[in-house]
Amino acid sequence: MKTLLGRFRVLVAFLLLVLSGRARAETNPMQGQRSLPMMGAEFRFVPGTWGTYRLLDKAAGQENMMYFAVLEEVRQRKGKAYWMEIEVVSTNNPVVVTRLLVPDTGEGPGEAQKAYVQISGYRPFEVPKKYLKPSKQKSQEQVGQFERYEPAGEPKGKTIKWKGRSLDAVIVDAKDPQGQPVTVTVSEATPPLCIVNMEAPSVTMELLDWGTGARTKIQGKPVGMWRWIFGVTMQAAGEASSGK
Repeated sequence: MKTLLGRFRVLVAFLLLVLSGRARAETNPMQGQRSLPMMGAEFRFVPGTWGTYRLLDKAAGQENMMYFAVLEEVRQRKGKAYWMEIEVVSTNNPVVVTRLLVPDTGEGPGEAQKAYVQISGYRPFEVPKKYLKPSKQKSQEQVGQFERYEPAGEPKGKTIKWKGRSLDAVIVDAKDPQGQPVTVTVSEATPPLCIVNMEAPSVTMELLDWGTGARTKIQGKPVGMWRWIFGVTMQAAGEASSGK
């Protein structure tokens, strides 16, 4: 059964399957992409800001770490866009970094215009455009999707102590797009997501640290996804034939 954690995990996730004890990235490099939670217009496009989060699946007792950052501003004919990156670290899966070019709609991020993915141990690849927009005709993994929560009650302002810092925050009772109740603590002092803590029936999202000076985690020059898949396939075949 798909848990809330599956819906909350940014954008990213676990792109590898196992074959003969080794991960086969070529099987489906887009597998496992998930939406990123966002509280309405609370999102802040501040270049260089970053936050790290702990995601806890309460039912499974499984933790994952997520890093989210806003990087360079890109001026466009209509408004501005920003590069942002998400890194997911899991005990049982390789580290995955997703880099997105996303427009500022005035009410948070819009649909991703470009995206790159890098799986630990592999070169980065460019994500085809068909994976950047939801498809009503067929079910497929999407990259760069945000899941907006809407307030379901009157927000409550208060000053909180969080990780040794004093923050002006707002406690919001909200609902996700599936109608599940969510309680979110929001603070403008913790951009870019501005989410300090989130409690839902099956998952907790907790801000561990935040700051400025973020830089890209993508290493190497991206290639097209199909070229990338071909290279990984040939590498796996070579390792299999050599008995590695």
